[in-house]
Amino acid sequence: MSTVTGNSAAYHASVEVPDDGDERDAAAVLVVAEAAMDNTAFLYARVVGGSGVIITEDINASGNVDIAGHAHVGGNLTVDGNLNASTANVDVLAVDGGGTFGGDVVVEDGSVTTELGYFLLEPREVTIAIDGPAETDDGWELDRSTNDFYWVSTTTSERRLRIHLNPYVPRNANITQIVARFKGAPAHAALPGGKPELILYRKRIGTSGPASGAVGSAFDPSASTAAFQGEHDIPLVLGTPHTFNSQTHSYYAVITSESDGGANAIVGAEFHGLKVTYTYTRVDRT
Repeated sequence: MSTVTGNSAAYHASVEVPDDGDERDAAAVLVVAEAAMDNTAFLYARVVGGSGVIITEDINASGNVDIAGHAHVGGNLTVDGNLNASTANVDVLAVDGGGTFGGDVVVEDGSVTTELGYFLLEPREVTIAIDGPAETDDGWELDRSTNDFYWVSTTTSERRLRIHLNPYVPRNANITQIVARFKGAPAHAALPGGKPELILYRKRIGTSGPASGAVGSAFDPSASTAAFQGEHDIPLVLGTPHTFNSQTHSYYAVITSESDGGANAIVGAEFHGLKVTYTYTRVDRT
């Protein structure tokens, strides 16, 4: 009898076969037959049934990739189209190298992992709405009389209200615009001398990265008392998208109340929340 070494990645590393001149009894032939059937069943389950593991070096797909079970890529995974993974198992896809995808990554009932810790995607634009929690001093109070829960100014001196963005915006996203929803108090004789201002601020935590400071700011654009006293937007458009580095900085939006920087400031202005628009091409593991 001799030992024939096979491909360990394809299941059997070796199998006993008869030599020339050996008596070929049923037991010897059965070993070979069982090995062949085991290999066929193993590969069928993994390629067709999708219940096992395929180990390879690199995968480069010009179209879409659909995974019905486990997949382990020993090198890089590049998919020009969409990656769709669906299984009841815990781990769907493990990538030892990098992952680059031209379309969507859709995972159902499982997870996608890579030792590099991130995926690169086609650019996406996202807008999210935020109305709190917010922090302020005694210049604003939360109106709880309806389910809207908006903030109301209580002084004609400038007071600031801030809303943290780190819990909502992903790391390495590029912020392009912030919009505050505002409503001036009724009965203005004219526009207030100190109009509300929307500010995007970054605060450095530690010593790494740029110093703390405003990323951008914009004043209320209302051109008439009618426009100011109606619910309206205060847009802050960043000419250059700002990369959101939440590893080194705390980001927050600040809205100021109308104030006595000139005449006609009165109490009762309303702040209803923010919309933040950003783009991203990278999804980080943490």
